[in-house]
Parts: sequence; structure tokens; C-alpha cells
Amino acid sequence: MALRTLDRRMVAAGDKSTPKRIGRSREMGRFIGVDFHKATFAVCFMEGEKKRFKTYKIVEIEWFCSELKSDDEVAVETTTNTRHFVRIIQDHL
Repeated sequence: MALRTLDRRMVAAGDKSTPKRIGRSREMGRFIGVDFHKATFAVCFMEGEKKRFKTYKIVEIEWFCSELKSDDEVAVETTTNTRHFVRIIQDHL
């Protein structure tokens, strides 16, 4: 199984190593993983060796968007709500 980042680069699910970029090279920015639940979504922010975990209520999606940076790489769980979530956050990346 694989997750697809917003710009269609692949990140393997279950890979314990830091995701590698496929395509153009640049300094490593943040990698963000999102896991959806019924009323919340859990987020892991990875920047270098630093990891930060945070849980947001679904109604707090704009707060999450305000924390995004244009060079963030986001991988999301594939569920029914994935497309809706991507449409909301894509303008912030």
C-alpha cells in the first residue's frame, strides 16, 4: 500500500525511514502525515529528527491550514473524506 502526496510523489506506507523525494532536489522541509478519525484527525509533523504530534477536531481544519508552509510535503490516509480534505488544504501548500 502507498500514500500519495499532494503533488503525486509516492511515499510508502509503513516505511520507517524518512520519506525520500522523487524528482527535483531541494533542502528537506517538513513531512506531515495525516490520519482521519470520525470527529478528529491526527497529524505528525516531521522536520529533520524532530517529530511533533497533534490532534485536531474536524472543525479545526482551518487552524491546521494556518500551520502549513508552502514547501510542506503532506501524506494523507486514503478514506472517504480524503478528497474533501485535500481540496481544503491544497491552496495552503
